[in-house]
Amino acid sequence: MKVKITYSEYTNTFRLMPFNYWLASIKNNKLIFDSWDGMTKQKFKRNPLLKLRIRLIYLKMRLTNKL
Repeated sequence: MKVKITYSEYTNTFRLMPFNYWLASIKNNKLIFDSWDGMTKQKFKRNPLLKLRIRLIYLKMRLTNKL
């Protein structure tokens, strides 16, 4: 199963698809890792580079004016 990170404009959140786990939010143009979901916390513990990957996607979106 291919897992990818998507951005939801409706909720201003980054999600891990196809599981639909909420990974991070954007509030006041700042990236915030505010998910309280236990499965998300496990994903971050198992894969420490996941937060870096989200930050890079966020930065790319900011630089290309998609946010």
